[in-house]
Amino acid sequence: MEGIKIVNEVEFEEVKKPGFLERFKSLFRRKTERVVAEQPGIAILPMEPGVAEPDMLKPAEVKPIETEMLKPAENIPVEYKPLNEVIKTEQKTEPMVRILPREENQFVAGEKPLVEVVKPVKLERSILGFEEEKEIVKLEDRLRKTRLLFEKKLKEKLEELGRRKIEIEQTMILESHTKKDIELIRKEEILNKKEKEIDAIIRGYQLEREDELNKRERELITKEKELGGRVEEKIDEEVKKLLKVLDELLGKLPKEIIDKFVKSEEYKLYEKVLERYGV
Repeated sequence: MEGIKIVNEVEFEEVKKPGFLERFKSLFRRKTERVVAEQPGIAILPMEPGVAEPDMLKPAEVKPIETEMLKPAENIPVEYKPLNEVIKTEQKTEPMVRILPREENQFVAGEKPLVEVVKPVKLERSILGFEEEKEIVKLEDRLRKTRLLFEKKLKEKLEELGRRKIEIEQTMILESHTKKDIELIRKEEILNKKEKEIDAIIRGYQLEREDELNKRERELITKEKELGGRVEEKIDEEVKKLLKVLDELLGKLPKEIIDKFVKSEEYKLYEKVLERYGV
C-alpha cells in the first residue's frame, strides 16, 4: 500500500484534485483568448516557453483540427463565473482516479486491482491544445503502465508466496517423517537393550544351574563310590562264606562225581573264584 500511495502522490497529484477538468478548461480558454487577441487571423499553436517543434512552426502544415482550436476571440464565448460558483463546481467534480479505501483494498488474484482507474473524460480537440492533449495522453499511458507493473509485481509476489507455502509444507512433512523415524530408532534401541539384558539374565541363570548340576553330579558320584565300595566288601564276605560251604559240600560227594567235576571246564572257573576270594 505504501508503493500505491507514492504513485498516487507523484502521478495523480493534480489529476485527483476536485475540479481539475474545469480549471484546465478555464486556463486553456484564457490562454487562447490572449493569443488570438494579440494576433487575430493567424493560427498559432499554444506552446510553452523553450518548447519548439518543427512541424508546429509551419502554418501551412497545421492540421485543420488544430486550426479550429484557435478561432478568433469574437467566436469564442467568454464566460466569467463568480468565485463561489467555481468553488462549488470544483467540489462537485469527481477526480479521474479514485483511491480505494482500506477495506476495499483486499486484492484477490483474478478479481480486482488495488488501484481503480476511472476512465477519463474524453475532451474535445477544439478545447485542448496539442501539447496539453499530448501531456494528458502521456500521463494516462504512464498511469496505465504503472498500474500494470504494480499488478505484475503483485502477481509475482503471490506466486512466490504460493511456492514458499508449498516448500514450507513439504519441509514440515519431511520433518514429521524424520521425527517419526527418530522415534522408531529410539524405540528399537530400547528394545535391543532390554533384549540384551534379558539374554544376560538367562545366560547367568543357565550358568548357575549348570554349576549346581555339576556339583550335585560330583556329589552323587562320590556317594556312589562310597556305597559301591561298601557293597563290594559286604558281597565279598558273603561270597567267601558261600564258597566255603560249597567246598565242604563238594567234599562230601561221591568220589566218581568229584573226579568228573575235576575234569570239567567249570572246575577251572571254580578255582579262579576261590583264588580271587582267598578261599
